[in-house]
Amino acid sequence: MNLPFIIADEKLLAMLEQVTEPVPICAPDGRVLAYASPAKPARLKLEPQISEEEIQRRLADTTSPRYTTAEVLKHLRSL
Repeated sequence: MNLPFIIADEKLLAMLEQVTEPVPICAPDGRVLAYASPAKPARLKLEPQISEEEIQRRLADTTSPRYTTAEVLKHLRSL
């Protein structure tokens, strides 16, 4: 099955190259025609939402319980 595709002109290409999350593509009247998502995941902003200091503090905390992947999966299957 051959799917149709759209070739972006220079103006659209310049805008889409800046996209870091899905964005709507709209008609002149404001109707949403489609959504464009970045094709290169490396360009996404995938930074932690907490500071490096907070990450280190949490890793050093020995009072909080820790669970293996197997333990988490076992618990989720029991729900």
